[in-house]
Amino acid sequence: YKRVCGLLYHIFPFTPCHPHYYSDSEDAIQPPTIAFVGLPWKVIPFPLFDVQARYVSSVWSGSTMLPCAVEIRKIMQEEIEFQESANLPAHYLHCLGVSQFVYCRKLLDLAGFPELRSLIDKNRAIGIATKYVRLAHPHYKDFTLKIQQNGKWKYFPPESGSHEIVQT
Repeated sequence: YKRVCGLLYHIFPFTPCHPHYYSDSEDAIQPPTIAFVGLPWKVIPFPLFDVQARYVSSVWSGSTMLPCAVEIRKIMQEEIEFQESANLPAHYLHCLGVSQFVYCRKLLDLAGFPELRSLIDKNRAIGIATKYVRLAHPHYKDFTLKIQQNGKWKYFPPESGSHEIVQT
């Protein structure tokens, strides 16, 4: 560990960030003037970055208020305790996986963009459909994924034929 610009830092992971973009360091500048957009991993990156940037923008513009420092530390402590109880290594602190969708919906609500929640739901459906294709077919990048009128996804392999994937 070492101090860099008031942040406790080591190579990987960053110190806990509320939730995953602001430092909770004791001597961090309040209100925050730096945000780590894009820090979470195992995510669909660009939609997550967009949601985080919208939230940070709403905080910096004064439209949204951050919780107090005590509340931020409490939230982060709960995350760390959950991680420890699940026996996850420290570098998994910012690994969101499927929880990214709940996280994004929460940020959109806090930032005043609830109308964009449907986009997160679509990203979730695409992510799930792609996961099944990726697991079943090593050359999944050659497949074409299309949404059907019934809301289900179909992927079309490079060769003829198609396989239906149910949207969840």
